[in-house]
Amino acid sequence: MRCGRCTERRAVLRRPLSGAALCRPCFFFVFESEVDAAVQRGRLFRAGERVAIGASGGKDSAVLAHVLKELNDRRNYRVHLSLLSVDEGISGYRDASLAAVCREQQRHGLPLRILSYQDLYGWTMDKIVQQIGRRGNCTYCGVLRRGALERGTRELGAFDNCESGTQEDSRSGKECCSKRGKNDKEEEETQAVKENQIEGEYSNGGDQQQSGQERVAVLATGHNADDMAETVLLNVLRGDVARLARGLHSRTAGQDGSVPRCKPLMYSYEKEIVMYAHFKQLDYFSTECTYSPAAYRGHARTLIKAAERVRPGVVLATLHSGQNMRPTSGVNIPSRGTCSKCGFTASTSICTSCSLLEGLGKGLARRKIGNDEVKKEKHL
Repeated sequence: MRCGRCTERRAVLRRPLSGAALCRPCFFFVFESEVDAAVQRGRLFRAGERVAIGASGGKDSAVLAHVLKELNDRRNYRVHLSLLSVDEGISGYRDASLAAVCREQQRHGLPLRILSYQDLYGWTMDKIVQQIGRRGNCTYCGVLRRGALERGTRELGAFDNCESGTQEDSRSGKECCSKRGKNDKEEEETQAVKENQIEGEYSNGGDQQQSGQERVAVLATGHNADDMAETVLLNVLRGDVARLARGLHSRTAGQDGSVPRCKPLMYSYEKEIVMYAHFKQLDYFSTECTYSPAAYRGHARTLIKAAERVRPGVVLATLHSGQNMRPTSGVNIPSRGTCSKCGFTASTSICTSCSLLEGLGKGLARRKIGNDEVKKEKHL
């Protein structure tokens, strides 16, 4: 069969939406060109900026890291990429995905930083589920993960613990991907030399001088078109006007000192991302999270998949509809401020993350999201 782009007789891949038949080289070129167009159109990066990539070990983050690395070299973005990963503390799941992140780091040679719930909050998801049960645990995980990514991008600072092939946990100092073969004094000397080399490397390249202590300018996440369409449905089903009005654009501006976020894969179908990762032979972890079957998002995912089979294009149509929705003048949108406890962005005096952690610390089964009322569990 002939490729629809280069007209060569090769084994072809059919794109999910258009059905166009493309050979593998043409499919790779078209996919990367569309991501590049999304980056250029949305002005996601600027030359000389530091960009942290949220790496979970899944297909989306693996493809995002690979494509941004390729485009940064090919299109001369002149941005400085690094990987940021979060360890939620889910036994039997996160360890394997973090191993995939470390192999991904070794493949691309990008700096890697790993943060854990245990070190940041004193809780792991396993401990949280033991206390609250299997219902509503994804709410806790999502809120705490967003907070962990925000803290990670703020604290990334110098490229500490960043070495091709040898990475360390940023908090606990645990090994990742390799074993230590030096004593503490030798490691400190090696790390000092390494930081000097990195600082010199980035101070000599690009239009702007880069110091080892410069903060991250933007956080890139691997959200795809299917994820964003599910988010639109979730916000509609919940009647969450505030979230529907924000967060559906390729780049969201940071407020009150928060780090801006961008989504380069926002208009890419999940099927195309899977095909790209498979035929590029990228290393990623595809097992579903242990606690995700009970998530409310699963209902929205089932609905959007069924609608896409009936009418191709529903995913992107839902995404564009969400972007064009605007609240009426009579709707009260909460103003964004800072949390009185942690100092991070919040729409109330105490952010949701601190509220949930406070409820866990008091031994409560669950604290209602967005409300100060506490639902107390009846003890027999």
